[in-house]
Amino acid sequence: MSRKDLASTCVLVVDDKPLARQIICRWLKRAGAQTFEAGNGEEAEALLKDGQFDLILTDIDMPVMDGLTLTQRVRARARTADVGILVVTGDLRHQRLLDALGAGADDFITKPILGEVLLARVRSLIRRRRAEGEARRLALRLSSYVSTPVREPSPLFGGIEEVEVTVLFSDLRGFTSTSERVEPALLFESLNSVLTLQVEKIQKHGGYVDKFSGDGLLAVFESEGAAKRACLAAAEITAWARNSGAIGPWGSPPIGFGIHAGMVMRGDLGSESRREFTVIGSVVNAAARLCGAASALEVVVSAVVWEEAREFLPFTSGGDIALKGLAKPMQVYRLSAS
Repeated sequence: MSRKDLASTCVLVVDDKPLARQIICRWLKRAGAQTFEAGNGEEAEALLKDGQFDLILTDIDMPVMDGLTLTQRVRARARTADVGILVVTGDLRHQRLLDALGAGADDFITKPILGEVLLARVRSLIRRRRAEGEARRLALRLSSYVSTPVREPSPLFGGIEEVEVTVLFSDLRGFTSTSERVEPALLFESLNSVLTLQVEKIQKHGGYVDKFSGDGLLAVFESEGAAKRACLAAAEITAWARNSGAIGPWGSPPIGFGIHAGMVMRGDLGSESRREFTVIGSVVNAAARLCGAASALEVVVSAVVWEEAREFLPFTSGGDIALKGLAKPMQVYRLSAS
């Protein structure tokens, strides 16, 4: 690595001995780092409130606030929790070093300090911390594209499981005709606004989005009260759409919903090069058909969903209706407008 390889690095050096700080800062500056000094943990905390640091290099034994306490406080605050911490110590007792690592230090270096050893430790720690930060940012970015069950460890991931869920379908009425008369950029932006609001409400009520499908989505709710929570999410989305005012090409986004509950199969579908973790089965199909039977700003649910949610939300009976692909008519209920 070049002599100025720490040019983009900001280091806080904490030691109660001014000469020790000066020597350490001189080595770091020769490698290009920007340095700040503090005489104890309390002074370091004051600098940390306003500054952004890549690394804290701290002695352990200091007056007012020692290095172990400083390390614990740095790790306890969200703003500084990811800052690298290198502890400097002349105490080589095994327990003392364990205390430093247990407090949250990433590494330690012993006195007397050799400049090249110090820089090697600093470079290694900075590389590691930056790689970990990049991995977290990438994971956060990718989590937007992956449904909740895929992100959460499961012994069944990669296989198939039968689960009882409530399935919610939504889509926009007349979207095809709308797309023919609206500029693609405006349509895309408006659709994103509508889908974003739906995702927020679905997640608020404990569901997750299984997939997006053009102008609509498929969401899944599990565990106790799943049907009620799905209906509450749909009710809130409908109320928002009704009162939102114009969004893009719509006076009010003409969203329709279908909700059904029962047993589904959940697992991987697709090839080795392209897989999708999703739910399938007659319950999913029926929920899609119920959505197709809903008018704009209407929520149509099956009898099994109505049975669980009727104590919490107002419904009107829709009677028995024939749904495409289903052998028998299905009794349905419509969520009353609030």
